[in-house]
Amino acid sequence: MCVSYMILNSKAISTTAPAAAESRQPKDRRRRTTPMISSYLFIGSRRANRRLSDPQTNYYVDRPGKKLLISALLIILLGVFDVIFTYKLLIAGGSELNPLISFCLSLGWGYCISFKLMLTIVGLSILLLHQNFFRMQRIMGSVGAFYISLFSYQIFLLSQI
Repeated sequence: MCVSYMILNSKAISTTAPAAAESRQPKDRRRRTTPMISSYLFIGSRRANRRLSDPQTNYYVDRPGKKLLISALLIILLGVFDVIFTYKLLIAGGSELNPLISFCLSLGWGYCISFKLMLTIVGLSILLLHQNFFRMQRIMGSVGAFYISLFSYQIFLLSQI
């Protein structure tokens, strides 16, 4: 609020002028919880609850934490290696054990690669959106451990060729 003072008869009288802030709508983003997919998803800066009064679990944030984002990118990289190693193993005479991936292979390699990577990216996106929910970080760690073990197994198989 802008306040100006006038001196009248040696007395200070304050008059108030309407400020630009009063014309704004009183929308406070903190009054409601952040939705799962908000308009601040890529431009917001909220990575965690900041107040002790806010819930400590089961809440959404604007952006995932840096550690989880790096973990997700590494898992996507391992997914790319999975596609490459699967291709090399199938060329060498191996067979695909997953019936869904076998069906995609029957449609063509483009479908198989697209499906495998899309499945990984969509699953990780859902996990990142729910990063502060019950056991999601443990699930993310389990997914990472699965991909590391799959990567190691495929390296072992490729070394046997």
